Amino acid sequence: IISMKLRKCCSIYMNDILILESEYYSQVSIDSYKDVGNVYFNYDDNIDYSEITILVVRLNYVIDKKFLLKFTKLKVIVSPTTALTHIDVECCDLMNIKVYSLQNCKELIESVTSTSELTIGLIISLLRYIVKSHNSVITDNLWNRDIFRSRQLSRMKLGIIGIGRIGGHVAKY
Repeated sequence: IISMKLRKCCSIYMNDILILESEYYSQVSIDSYKDVGNVYFNYDDNIDYSEITILVVRLNYVIDKKFLLKFTKLKVIVSPTTALTHIDVECCDLMNIKVYSLQNCKELIESVTSTSELTIGLIISLLRYIVKSHNSVITDNLWNRDIFRSRQLSRMKLGIIGIGRIGGHVAKY
């Protein structure tokens, strides 16, 4: 969806695209950006930020005014995330930079379960003292099952506050 919007929006520009955190993108995704322009990666040497028209960013970077001033030709920011707390959207509006994200793609992301699965993993980790017991074995060379005794999950109830996308997945699990 973002790729289609990007093609429509950016076909009039000669685009230089900078993909930050590119190690997390599939080759299919990278190829879709190559259809729109020249692609550079955050680890490329000698990137001329003043020539970048499209910036692709996840959550590891804070995109504020100071960051944006490096990109004098920037027209579009793409963030394949549902939240935009890492991007100063008001500043982008003032600088006429369009921001595309997955924020309004509810149907598309409904089947994405990775955050819900991580939530279940973290719950189990807390209830079963996985991190504490691991650290005890590694640092103290000690395994004391009495210290790390827990209750069986099958006898517990889980309360979920909010049954949105993630809460709904957790409830199904």
